[in-house]
Amino acid sequence: MSEKLNDSRRTLLGTMLALGALGSTQNLVYASAPATRIAVGFVYVGSSKDMGYNQAHANGARAVASLPGIEVHELANVPEGPAAGQALTELVQQKHCRIVFATSYGYFVPHMLEAARNFPDTIFLHAGAVYRPKLHPVNVGSYFAYIDEAQYVNGLVAGRISRSGKLGFVAAKAIPQVLRNVNAFFLGARRANPQVTMQLVFTGEWSNTAKELAALDALLTKQVDVISAHVDAPGALAAAAETRGIGYCGYHFDQTRAAPKQLLTGAEFDWTNLYVDYVQRIAAKQEWPRSVRGGFSSGLLRNTPYGPRVPSEIRAEADHLRNALRTNQEVVFAGPLRNHMGKQVLAAGVRLASSSAELDKLFWLAEGISGELPR
Repeated sequence: MSEKLNDSRRTLLGTMLALGALGSTQNLVYASAPATRIAVGFVYVGSSKDMGYNQAHANGARAVASLPGIEVHELANVPEGPAAGQALTELVQQKHCRIVFATSYGYFVPHMLEAARNFPDTIFLHAGAVYRPKLHPVNVGSYFAYIDEAQYVNGLVAGRISRSGKLGFVAAKAIPQVLRNVNAFFLGARRANPQVTMQLVFTGEWSNTAKELAALDALLTKQVDVISAHVDAPGALAAAAETRGIGYCGYHFDQTRAAPKQLLTGAEFDWTNLYVDYVQRIAAKQEWPRSVRGGFSSGLLRNTPYGPRVPSEIRAEADHLRNALRTNQEVVFAGPLRNHMGKQVLAAGVRLASSSAELDKLFWLAEGISGELPR
């Protein structure tokens, strides 16, 4: 590991501190090590090779496993619910983990919080939860990326490429993080084409290939010609878009291999530096941040390299927008905005930074999106 890479990892959390798949559970172990080593655990709701949400986290775990004095234990395909609490307990009691990363939305309440109270000597870090210092145990922290910034760029590209002006989106669950991405993708497309519309379908599950492909079939009846998604393992959607000849914007992880001709770009997480920094700080008994959030400027996300359908002028426009988001010259959510029921949700002149607490409770669809919000 180069000194330059180590420096970049230290810089990431230093900056934050200054800013105040389906199947049976798999137990994956990296590096059998003496007891003097520090054990770090990861829990995934799906397969660690899902070409999506879980594989992005697993890539971060690989980087942690490369650190000296560290052993990594992973539990994959752990469903949200009681099994999550059992997995967290297993990592602490049987694998002796001092640091545990719980990566799925439904792990936090009550399972991770209960584990944190039961095992105060272990640090539990969650992907996506909103950390509340007066409410949550001191051995708990949370982290996430403002990946809606990358979805906004996805949308811009989709809006430019679409010939029908009709986009489609397959989403798992109607929670604020998902709705931020749905809206960001559409608002990016409206930036490119103010007349574009979008059909939205919820599957109700983080990962269900049959439902996702059925949603795609339903979208195709609406003449959509570009789709994106927020599901855990979108590789099947990418492959289906490829065979059906419609544009595709990826999510979570690089799906170029599944859609080499039709992938336009994608919104990807990069947890590598963040996970390494957390582990190095905690192992060195240094202070560590209870809450980390960041957009393009943090290095926690990126866009997938453009596919062959994206011409140079659109690439340049998307690159320019990405840089403007990175330098805070642009924001994703800026008024005036109305929801799909015609009610104003952002007044003219109002700009919400990615860090805005208001976006953590977002529960609306932008005007021009057709779809129902399940509760």
